[in-house]
Amino acid sequence: MSQPISPGEAPWRIGRREPLPAPRDVVWRLLTEPAEIARWLAPRAEVRLDAPPLRYAFFGPTVFGTRDRSDDEIAARAENFAVLACEPEALLVFRWWVGDSPTTVRFELHDHLGGTDLRVAQWADEAIDWPASPDEPNWWWIHLAALRSVLETGTADLLVDWESLPGSSELAFALPISTFPWIIWSKLVVAEELSRWAGKETKVDLDEGIYRYQSHAGQPRGKLEHVPEERLVLDWQWPDGRATRREWTIRETDEDTIVRLADLGPWNAADRVTVERVAASLATTLIALREISQRGITPREHEWEP
Repeated sequence: MSQPISPGEAPWRIGRREPLPAPRDVVWRLLTEPAEIARWLAPRAEVRLDAPPLRYAFFGPTVFGTRDRSDDEIAARAENFAVLACEPEALLVFRWWVGDSPTTVRFELHDHLGGTDLRVAQWADEAIDWPASPDEPNWWWIHLAALRSVLETGTADLLVDWESLPGSSELAFALPISTFPWIIWSKLVVAEELSRWAGKETKVDLDEGIYRYQSHAGQPRGKLEHVPEERLVLDWQWPDGRATRREWTIRETDEDTIVRLADLGPWNAADRVTVERVAASLATTLIALREISQRGITPREHEWEP
């Protein structure tokens, strides 16, 4: 039986869009040539779109949902990465097993202001163990930002190695942002600026230790330490009631500003689902900070409901 190529009323579905500064033929090459896929999605890819059996496969530690399976084990599953539809420079639909869950992914390419509006939808017939709310971060938030970064700078600034997430009580990511430390600091500590990209119901008074907003990843409960334009440590509460600490550090270089975000725990590092959610939250928060700092773009502007 053929698989559906649109999400319809699938019980689990996610969507994301990314306006890209390149024409569709350039974006299509980045999506479909193995050497290009290695730059933003996965270090290894197998693509056959010109003759049956069509195949669009990608493997490696930056691919979410592989867990402890080897590339060969994933490739051996015949239905994994089967191509369901392909219209060069316009549409690509394929199957992708995320862990033990079969999903379908659709890439749509549309002309947009001299560039390309890339829309990604992913859905499953049964709910999988990842939130599907439009404002909940997922792997596409990270990969589409990496794709844009490849087009703009030639390299992906941030990818998550899902297989090697540390077994310690700390997770951290860093990202170069092309602006001044004082601009980064204002996005973090001025309530009106913070509310544009991080969350709602924002209130900040560092002298009084007040630092609050609500977001998909819970909320800060207060400020613990701060050094203006250099360091900010927050007391953090997750939606399930866990309490951890988050640390922002800002370091200026000759080229740009390096911003690092860490979750200092404590949490159970052996709980793989928790570790993955923490990693996704940190990575996408950094990406959102870069977007608002460099381009004035908020995460909401990338939302797209398939």
